[in-house]
Amino acid sequence: MYQVKLWKGVLKTRNVLYELEQAETIRGLGSRVIILLLVSVILSAVSSCLGIGSEDLSHRLVDWSANEFASRKVFFVLGSVFGGILFVLFVLVIPSLLFWGLMEVDFRKALVLQLFVLTILLVEKAILFPIEFLSGVKWYYSPFALGTAIRYLTDHSILIRFFGSISLFQMWALVLQYRFLKRMTDHKPLYIAAVIAGLSIVFWAFTAFFTSIHIEKLI
Repeated sequence: MYQVKLWKGVLKTRNVLYELEQAETIRGLGSRVIILLLVSVILSAVSSCLGIGSEDLSHRLVDWSANEFASRKVFFVLGSVFGGILFVLFVLVIPSLLFWGLMEVDFRKALVLQLFVLTILLVEKAILFPIEFLSGVKWYYSPFALGTAIRYLTDHSILIRFFGSISLFQMWALVLQYRFLKRMTDHKPLYIAAVIAGLSIVFWAFTAFFTSIHIEKLI
């Protein structure tokens, strides 16, 4: 039996991989999903309430009445919360299904892996939160990501956001996925790396596209 422990899975990967490989039953999966879902929702709600990411709304303040601006701000907060939920579901479910379908990894074990990945990504969000709030630095110009470097080569918004999604935390998550899948499957390392890389590129592209249009399209 394996008891899901998020921090142990993130910080003591080798021991956890062995325990998970040998496990026939897994406990604590549902409760950990709920905990991380709540963390994501709280981070999204607080950041949107504080105005992080609402620059487009502020620029149009002169065009709206106070009531109209307030109502649109509510929709912005709700949209941000929905985005937080969608983020959790995307990180947990889609990779787990792909690892199960393409590599025959037990779905519940793949889900445990993605819980560790989600923990890493939420830690990144939590670290970026005070940086964005106090300095006004947008997430895609994070000191941990490639967005800052890419802006010297192009001013294309989606490209900057795409490379801004590639961070040290993302690399940490990719290494964790690779180590897990290499141990849990008999597939060749190159195949495993290709699947992880392809999935990551789709995730980064989706993030870049979604964050570039969500305010303009949903508000």
